[in-house]
Amino acid sequence: MAQYKNSGGLFNREKKGDSHPDMGGEMTITQELLDSLPRDSDGDIRIALSVWKAQGPKGVYLRVVPSAPWDGSQTKSYKKETKNELPDPWA
Repeated sequence: MAQYKNSGGLFNREKKGDSHPDMGGEMTITQELLDSLPRDSDGDIRIALSVWKAQGPKGVYLRVVPSAPWDGSQTKSYKKETKNELPDPWA
C-alpha cells in the first residue's frame, strides 16, 4: 500500500499468542498532510481515520485513510452513503 499516498491497510496476521495483534499493516502519510494536522496544547497531533472494508488478492482487508479531524469548516472528501450523518469520533 506504500505506493498510495495518505493511505494504508490493515491485514490479518497469524496470531501466535494473546499478546500478538489480530491485524497489522503500514500507512504512508505525506509531509503536506502532517503539516496540516492540528496540535493540542501538549503538542500532540490528532489524526482522524476513515476505514473501508476492501477485497484484495489475498482476501479482505481494511483500507485506512488519515486526515485532519473534522472541525466543521472542511468540505467532505467522501460521498455520504446514507441520509444519516456519521458521528464525530472526536465529540
